[in-house]
Formats: sequence, structure tokens, C-alpha cells
Amino acid sequence: MSDVPIEGYLFTPRVVEERLDRGFANNMWFNIFQNAIVETLVAHAYDHYPIYVNVAPTPRPIVSKRHFRYENVWHLEPGFKDLVTNSWQEHSNHTIIPKLSSCAEECLFGKKSHCHKIKTDIEDCRKQLQET
Repeated sequence: MSDVPIEGYLFTPRVVEERLDRGFANNMWFNIFQNAIVETLVAHAYDHYPIYVNVAPTPRPIVSKRHFRYENVWHLEPGFKDLVTNSWQEHSNHTIIPKLSSCAEECLFGKKSHCHKIKTDIEDCRKQLQET
């Protein structure tokens, strides 16, 4: 017997935090339900959280560690408006979230190709300010 992997809060609520609630299975069961997980549910009035053995969990979307941040300076870049317009039109049959994601990817790709020039321009401006 082995623990089924758990997602959620592992311990009992209240002052004493112990891991009392578990899901166990043998190798034959794990071979049938390879992706199974134990999920902790919320119950505010009890001293244990109920657990739920989910034998077919839906995959969670992979969340990027870096958030997209729009840079105002991109508006100054030649071709930026065309890049956004083309990306938006290319994905016109998608809903808003996939359209925004694709557009953000295009902007980040454009940033990589123009970013070094912007940094160079900023450094040049700093040098000119220091000389005056």
C-alpha cells in the first residue's frame, strides 16, 4: 500500500496540525488509475477536511512564472501597430483570451528583436546627460 498523491492542504485544521487523512492504494489500483490524486475539500465546521479521490483529474493549465507586461515604449517602435493588428486578425476566429495570449506572444517576440536597440538608446541618452 502506498499514499495516493495529495493536492491541497495536507493537515487537519485548528491548532493541532497533523496529517491524518490519506488515500492508500496498491500497485494494481495505481496501474488502473495512474493519474489519480487525493484532493482536500473545505469544511469549516469540522476538525478534519474531507478528502476526495479523483481518479481522472483534469490537467491544470501550466501557469507561466512571468506575467505579461505591456511596455508603453512599444508604441514608438515602427511596425508595432501592424504587429498587433496582424496578430489580432490572424486569430479572429478565437475567443478573447486566446487572442490576447497570441497577441502577447507576438509582442514579446517583437520585444526580443527590438529590446537591445531601446537599451542602447537609453544608455546613449544617459551618457549625453552626464556630459552636459
